[in-house]
Amino acid sequence: MDYSNNSSIFVMLEPAKPLNDAQMCGSFFYYIMISHTVPFGKGYTAARDLVSLLQERGLFVSNTSRAEHFLEHIGYYRLSAYMYPLLKIPKNLHLYKEGATFEQVMMLYRFDKKLRVFLFNELEKIGSSGFWSDKVCHLCLEFEAMSHGDTERTEDY
Repeated sequence: MDYSNNSSIFVMLEPAKPLNDAQMCGSFFYYIMISHTVPFGKGYTAARDLVSLLQERGLFVSNTSRAEHFLEHIGYYRLSAYMYPLLKIPKNLHLYKEGATFEQVMMLYRFDKKLRVFLFNELEKIGSSGFWSDKVCHLCLEFEAMSHGDTERTEDY
């Protein structure tokens, strides 16, 4: 397929502005836009219709209004990752195992959310514990300010 008639290239010659000093050197911004290449086959599906679809596929939904609320606010595609373990094999048929419920989907979602919050809190404690700043201070006192980049001196660290 020839895209030459449908594409355009936008080049910004002015250097990009630093974002919190993270980007210190200039760079080019290339934007390639290809329009009308592949039509998107799926349209919008209302939460009510998604609940009906899930029920047709064998997922038990005890409270449809609550399920609609979660699908509207969390999103079908976000929740679909938690629906995946409840699918029968072959999974590409999108049929649910006997006894699979929407409440199980939400229990997996809540568990994953709590686990992520817990892990990030624990990782943050490690990061702010002073362990790394103690190592850096020791290196700076023993050698010099930029010695952390010298691999010969820092093999033991």
